[in-house]
Amino acid sequence: MLGIGCLGFFPGIGLLKSDDFSKIQFKVVFFLAGAVTIGAVASSIGITESVINFVQPYFEQMNSYELVMSIYIFSILANFLLNPLALIATLMIPIANLCSNLGYSATIGGYSMIMGFNQALFPYEIAPLMLVYGFGYLKLTHLIKVMVFRVVAGIIFMTVVTYPYWLYIGLLDK
Repeated sequence: MLGIGCLGFFPGIGLLKSDDFSKIQFKVVFFLAGAVTIGAVASSIGITESVINFVQPYFEQMNSYELVMSIYIFSILANFLLNPLALIATLMIPIANLCSNLGYSATIGGYSMIMGFNQALFPYEIAPLMLVYGFGYLKLTHLIKVMVFRVVAGIIFMTVVTYPYWLYIGLLDK
């Protein structure tokens, strides 16, 4: 892919000009690369294990609905600290393993986290929003209004549709 991108600079192709390259917002690119790196570093220095050890006693006392919603809300709150890419690299497998250890399918931990990671209020929380905002195509006030509605709708959706469906298909059976 890198080679194909470089071909765009060759004379006669005209796909990219040197002027186009100067318009790239490298701050956004470096931010996204840094977000992914944070996840790897957090895992290697034991932050992931500390987080799991902190939440495990609480999760052990919960029924399946409380567990699913707690993981979902935890994911939304964790999204304020790290980019979803970093969170997936850092917490997805440990939360799935925690669900398995509690007698549930590891899938519910992963699904709940992914759905929670997709809820965001600010552009830095989701890479595509960061890119659109970074290039100036999106106003922060408009984004926050839409995303608050989206978070509330997501919580309702998890309660009314997702959780009952998971019960129905047996995903929450111990």
